[in-house]
Amino acid sequence: VDYIQSETSQIISNIREDLHALNLDKQKVDAVVICGDIAYAGKINEYQNASNWIKYFCQQILKDESVDGLIMVPGNHDICVDSTLQNYCYFDFTKKEVELRKTAIDDCSNLALYNFLNFEYKLTGKQEKLLNPKKFYVNKNFLYANIIFLEIYPAYFDPQNKVFKYILNDNDFISMDKELKDIDNNITIMA
Repeated sequence: VDYIQSETSQIISNIREDLHALNLDKQKVDAVVICGDIAYAGKINEYQNASNWIKYFCQQILKDESVDGLIMVPGNHDICVDSTLQNYCYFDFTKKEVELRKTAIDDCSNLALYNFLNFEYKLTGKQEKLLNPKKFYVNKNFLYANIIFLEIYPAYFDPQNKVFKYILNDNDFISMDKELKDIDNNITIMA
């Protein structure tokens, strides 16, 4: 615990030094973006451990001292493999190896990020992504600063190759473009 508190203090100090070096006379910022890998294996207990730290960090570094300025997107370690693999595979004790099921039990492609999305909901109170997981989410919280975040969750399990894949297709980009054009017709997605 002392080590974590020491590291947290150092991180906060480094951020404040960086703000000063940029000639920004601020001790706090408008937003914090966490770009994934909050957990190691997408397990519930890993998010429980991270929750208090992130709340404390936001209180120390965000202007409004809440998690309202927090933006999180999952990384590859935020995928809970256990939640989805069991749908497609099982361990054959006779052969002593993992076997593919002939048919999937359920379509639980959204379960890969369920623990992450549930953690985000419990932390921020924002339920949109948990109730309606989709491949992208347009975050308009910082529109006042002319900033829009596209939060992308394109993980799914490919049972044939026994791997998770990350794919955005043309339809995803068309949908994103339409949603952004509804905000401002001059917005263009560049990928």
